[in-house]
Amino acid sequence: MSWKIQTYDELTTEELYKIIQLRVNVFIVEQQTCYEDLDNHDQNSIHISYVENGKLCAY
Repeated sequence: MSWKIQTYDELTTEELYKIIQLRVNVFIVEQQTCYEDLDNHDQNSIHISYVENGKLCAY
C-alpha cells in the first residue's frame, strides 16, 4: 500500500483506533513517559499514515 493523507473527519474509527494505539505504544510505553496524548489537536491536523498488510507501520 502507499502513504495516506487524511483529515480527522476522513479517518475511520478503526484507523483512528490504530493511530492512537501506535502513538501510545511508541510515545508513552516505549519511551516511558506520562503525558496526555489526546490534546484536541488531532481534529485540526493532517494525518499521514502508511499501512502494509493491514498493519499501521508509520504515522
